[in-house]
Amino acid sequence: MQQRSAAVVKTLEAQGLVLLDQARSFGPWTTFGRAIDAFDVPWLEANVTTWMHDNTAIKSAQVLAPDGTVISGAGDFLSASLWKLPVVARAQRSGEAGSGFQTIGGRLYLVAAAPVTRDDGKGPGHGIVVFGNRVGDAMLRAVVNTSGVSALDLYVDGARVAQAPGRGPQSTETRPLPAPGRVFTRDGSPATVAALPNPGGTPAGFLVVSTDSGATTVTTSTLRRTTGYALLAALVIALTLAVLMTRAIRHPLRKLSHAAAAIADGETRQHIDVQSSDELGALAEAFNTMSARITHKLDGMSHKIRDLSVEISSLSTLGETLAQMPDARAEMRQLTEMVLEVCAASYVALYLYEDDELRLAASAGDRGALHDKIGELCAQVARSGKPAAARITAPTGAVTLEREVGDGALALAMPLVMKSAVGGVIAISSVGSDDLHEDDLSLLAAIASQITFALQNAQAYQQLDDMYLETVTALAAAMEAKDQYTAAHAETISTMAVDVGRRLGLTATELRQLQYAAVLHDIGKIGVPGSVLDKPGRLDDEEFALIAQHTIIGERIISRIRYLQPISRIVRSAHERWDGTGYPDGLSGEDIPLAARILLVCDAFHAMTSDRPYRKALPTAAAIVELEDNARSQFDSTVVDAFLLEFGAELSPALCSS
Repeated sequence: MQQRSAAVVKTLEAQGLVLLDQARSFGPWTTFGRAIDAFDVPWLEANVTTWMHDNTAIKSAQVLAPDGTVISGAGDFLSASLWKLPVVARAQRSGEAGSGFQTIGGRLYLVAAAPVTRDDGKGPGHGIVVFGNRVGDAMLRAVVNTSGVSALDLYVDGARVAQAPGRGPQSTETRPLPAPGRVFTRDGSPATVAALPNPGGTPAGFLVVSTDSGATTVTTSTLRRTTGYALLAALVIALTLAVLMTRAIRHPLRKLSHAAAAIADGETRQHIDVQSSDELGALAEAFNTMSARITHKLDGMSHKIRDLSVEISSLSTLGETLAQMPDARAEMRQLTEMVLEVCAASYVALYLYEDDELRLAASAGDRGALHDKIGELCAQVARSGKPAAARITAPTGAVTLEREVGDGALALAMPLVMKSAVGGVIAISSVGSDDLHEDDLSLLAAIASQITFALQNAQAYQQLDDMYLETVTALAAAMEAKDQYTAAHAETISTMAVDVGRRLGLTATELRQLQYAAVLHDIGKIGVPGSVLDKPGRLDDEEFALIAQHTIIGERIISRIRYLQPISRIVRSAHERWDGTGYPDGLSGEDIPLAARILLVCDAFHAMTSDRPYRKALPTAAAIVELEDNARSQFDSTVVDAFLLEFGAELSPALCSS
């Protein structure tokens, strides 16, 4: 009885833990805390108190400010302050959530309270959220239905306030109860009293737990009868097996049973040693054969799954890399090295049509002595438009599109079909006879599809890039109406700057941006009066200020074109000096973009060696001396060195004329 009473109390307390989990889940809700700070009663009702009452099993809720003010409530907690309840006081004082039985207005409740915390964890919390449910007839009925007891009576302050099942009206008379844990008779059934403690440790109420003696007797009798039948059946089975089994077959069958159970558990490598030629021996031999085949099949499937996972991962990486290549043709070497790794091949060759001729665009790996005929295989695949697997045999180097048995290099080739026409061929080969298989054609087909897509994107990108370059050239030509020198000047600087940039190791993308910037670096002069641009003498301060604005004007013009936005900063900084005395921002050293530093050197050299309205051109030798003398003051010395290495041996008046 005492164990059953304790189980009933635990069942009730578990419902308090459900309330506690709900209260804790509301505690860190930032929006909830802000609503408490703002005393936003409509929001609190719509999202916490009234909402919980109407939409969940929690029928009482209350939200309190840090000073104990009731901001919002619902159910039995609509207005009465719960500030002095032990669980609420604990949540406010120590910041710890808690739950337990509480007596409120002569009724017993399961109550949970949690602090509403702040994001940074500093300072007092926003307030306290309290959830509760009354321990009444409905809750007691639910416990009776699940705990196996026949009746429950709840007493608070000596009066019965709830009961299950209903056995007449609740009593308001005080009735003395036996001490908790003591067994007594209640309405003809054995009963015991259990205390329901509040968080302070004192009883908040008492529960009388009754058990139907008749039901207990029937259950016990049924269990005894069932146990007897089970024992009798077990005895009959044991005797029957003892008669039927002999020493000759019991041991082999036990081994077979254990081995079969091991296979069922995933341990497929099983072998049974049975020294007999009868049916048991045949059975053991058949079992061993089955075990070996299962193991072989599973090992093969495991290897295929592992290889497939690696291939999928590698293909995903290859696809992501290709997607990030704006110009796949410029990255062919990197592409073939990636294919080499993905396919675990020893050699990869990529052939593309150029001027209607199939040429090797890139390769990776070791060609070896048996790879000389890869080009011939690719030519055959390009003509047929169909994939092929071939064995290239030594010493003749013959190519056979039917795979042969024997030594040699297995080669797989796949056409790259672009717009219904073959645009190239990708081929892989391996000297090892087990490294590649014809099944790898499906992998090569997936790779070829990605490469084809990347090449088509590169072609579209090139066309788009050419269109933009034409637009840039048109913009530069617009300057000719303002300044004849500017147009020719931009074209020459573009050629010189790209050559210097290539010597300094700029990437293809950076060289393209440098080319655009060189063509457009003086585009801002459109906004400078022609009288200033063509003035034959030196400029005064006001006129120089107008000239200095052309880099800012150029930046504004270019930045409006999305494709050209990356070069707008280069155009703005094209007249910054290494020592910080340039314009418009006074940048110095490596704070100036490298492309702008290259433009400055090329611009200065061409300007010095060109006739201007206010002076004649300097000789080439004198211009070179000026560059060298002003390195590390006006110019970046590294750029000057690269310029002289590129053009020093071949500079001539013809090159420098406008």
